[in-house]
Amino acid sequence: MRTLAVTVVGILLPWMVTYDIPQITFPPELKAVSGKVLINATTCSVTCGLGHKDDVVCLVRPDGTKSNCEVRRVSCLTNWVCGLQTFTVPAGRDFEISCFTTAVLSTGSQSLLYNWRAARGIISTDDSLFKPFKTKNYTIKFQPALEKDAGTYRCDVQLVVNLKLIKRVYFGLKIISKKLVNLDFEKFLTSKEKLEALAATEEQKPEYSVALEELPWQTKALYVFLIGGGSGFLAALILGVLLYILLVKQKQSIFEEQH
Repeated sequence: MRTLAVTVVGILLPWMVTYDIPQITFPPELKAVSGKVLINATTCSVTCGLGHKDDVVCLVRPDGTKSNCEVRRVSCLTNWVCGLQTFTVPAGRDFEISCFTTAVLSTGSQSLLYNWRAARGIISTDDSLFKPFKTKNYTIKFQPALEKDAGTYRCDVQLVVNLKLIKRVYFGLKIISKKLVNLDFEKFLTSKEKLEALAATEEQKPEYSVALEELPWQTKALYVFLIGGGSGFLAALILGVLLYILLVKQKQSIFEEQH
């Protein structure tokens, strides 16, 4: 079997090497043809879901010159999975989640279809846990949000024309009961705890003065010299400016009297 395989390869190899690819020739008329070519394109307007981008198309002549350039807005879809967004809402407060999508195509706006599914009482992206949620709108309003509304809501956005899926986003909703948790921590502090917190804050302030007292006398003397010298220099500067102003005014008055 090994000898037969070598023989077959030896027979086919010369044919593979000597096979000639036919040469493609272009007619001379095509050398004088101009055509519209994509010159530049912007990035997609969104990172997930259906967005739009601007393409620059120009008429390119045989000599390479460009003319009649125009900007065309076309649709783009980089990634249709938008991940999970989580929210924590106190029970009894109004809340709204939305997966609104603006699909702008070269021919105008296109109708979209919004399908919702929900997984009650759990935050997950496991699609096997979701069941249909009866709404066709792009928003879900909780007026108010109740504990039973907690869970994950999945929104699928599709094109009406061909039912193509262009966006999927998950909303994780956590509902906190006011009877169990109150986020106003300072409200429940006792007077003693408030005083202890205030004392702890005050103890952190005099760190600089304590550190200054622990310095050696040579360093303290240097600080005193620098402070005293700086104050004296500032006073001399102010006095010099005042004297200069008085001299200028005096010269002006003498000049006016002479004339």
